[in-house]
Amino acid sequence: MQAMTTDDLHGHLPSGYYMRDDGIYISDAAGQGFSWLCSPLRLVGEARTPQGGKWSLIIELLDRDDRWKLHVIPRELFVGALPKIIAPLLGAGLQLAPGTGAMKHLVTLLQTWRNEKLLLLVEQPGWTSREFTTFVLPDGTAIGDNDVIFARPGRASEASSEGSLADWRSSVGTLCNGNPLLMLGISLAFAGPLMEMLGEESGGVHLRATSAKGKSTIVRAASSVWGPPVGSEGWNATKNGLEAAAAAASGTLLAIDEIAEAPASELGNMLYLLGNGRGKLRMALSGSCARSARWHLPIISAGEVSAAEHMRTAGKHAQAGHEMRLLELGAEDRPYGAFDDLHGAGIPRDFAERLKTGYSSCYGTAGPAFVRFLIANRHKVVDYRSYIERFCALASDRYQVPAGDGQTQRALWRFALVALAGSLATRAGITGWTHHSALHAALEMFGAWLQRRARGASRPQQDGVAVTRDFLQEAAAGLQVVEAGLAAPVPAPLGWRDQDCFYVARDVWRKLHHRPDEAARDLEAQGLLKTNGGAGWQFRMPRSVLGRPWAYAVSVQILDERHAAARPSDAAGGGKAA
Repeated sequence: MQAMTTDDLHGHLPSGYYMRDDGIYISDAAGQGFSWLCSPLRLVGEARTPQGGKWSLIIELLDRDDRWKLHVIPRELFVGALPKIIAPLLGAGLQLAPGTGAMKHLVTLLQTWRNEKLLLLVEQPGWTSREFTTFVLPDGTAIGDNDVIFARPGRASEASSEGSLADWRSSVGTLCNGNPLLMLGISLAFAGPLMEMLGEESGGVHLRATSAKGKSTIVRAASSVWGPPVGSEGWNATKNGLEAAAAAASGTLLAIDEIAEAPASELGNMLYLLGNGRGKLRMALSGSCARSARWHLPIISAGEVSAAEHMRTAGKHAQAGHEMRLLELGAEDRPYGAFDDLHGAGIPRDFAERLKTGYSSCYGTAGPAFVRFLIANRHKVVDYRSYIERFCALASDRYQVPAGDGQTQRALWRFALVALAGSLATRAGITGWTHHSALHAALEMFGAWLQRRARGASRPQQDGVAVTRDFLQEAAAGLQVVEAGLAAPVPAPLGWRDQDCFYVARDVWRKLHHRPDEAARDLEAQGLLKTNGGAGWQFRMPRSVLGRPWAYAVSVQILDERHAAARPSDAAGGGKAA
């Protein structure tokens, strides 16, 4: 921006202060000369919240890199000590003449400077009013009405962008075609602005899979809708830290990875906090209750364990409310881990790398474009609700969802909202998907969630040890015997055995256990599972077995009557990470 001159703002400055190209000057007491006070400043106006409080001065200062920076100064600070006003300005790059006198002159200037322009002061991202004409991004950028000031902008990178929307569409959006789980993740990212428009509660999905299946790739691709893909951000935060992160992302997307890093004893409370959409009630400096942070927020999470499994490591038990706030989806149940269509890539890793290249260089353009579309179509809220209702009716008929099953209906409504978000983004020309792709992806993934939930409910009291023991009592005789020096001519359909272990084939194990890694963890905690000593649960068969397949090596002691009679311990806290 061009530096201001005396002629530009002299009439706006209080008496005794003058503006030149290198900053503001002040006249001496006798009026015979003037001295330099500080580097260039300009008063943008005054701002107040929608409730008419927190009146503040909005100024811009020019730092030594010739960048103008916006700064908010609450008027209430003028009754306190000078450093509370001056220190943040110096930290932002303002240059000030030395001495206490210079600080006093600067504060006097700010107190007496006048600008008739009134602005709206907002304290978190998202829609600024129920008219849905203005949306504030996490970096403070307002879409719609320019007379909006964000009081507490986050890191500059939180909503920055790189590349064009066309770049993102071709390198990220179009790769979702044929990949229902990836498409669901991207559609979820667009749901944020719709949540407040439709009065929907916060919540999302948790992608659960073993390592290197593509779950984290989906989380990062989804986060690219609004800004740079998440990197090291994860669940390893305090409850207060997570509250701050949720408030800072309101209306966009909270993307968090590695749920096993969360404090297990607090995870349940964290899930309730996120889903309830408001922070802890706190006391203001005046002694009254401060307005708590609020948010409308879709959440996408990933990890090698479920929320319930991780909570059990701290002796906590997941409730239905936890499950509803973060719906679990398997991210290794597709033909290629989390993916169905590799778009010509030879292996899933190559496809994931291609997607990574796209979202690492093109991000932060799709979300703002979607907001502009919603502002232009804000009068269609009734149509949006009708879409959700039609989706729910279609899914209920296809999957025979009982009308009285409140939890399933609640989950179905979220899938419907995600389908709506993806469909509208497609209609806006953002995604590069075909017309009904988002709807079909959400329908399919709702069915996958239903199936996964039903499998989990079918054996509510059985742990991995009991299920494995029951299987081996019936199938042990059918396992192929492995002897040193004798080659097995063909792979066994169920597995193998020797004098020490039963080797259950990997495909058989995954059909046997709804949560294969959790079952392996149960056995390992009781000394019933042999591994190769690495990070995984599986055992590489010897060369005497054709192809040296991977299997689950279960100790023959599992059929020992004394071991079977023992009460299984809670294995969730004793296993290694998958």
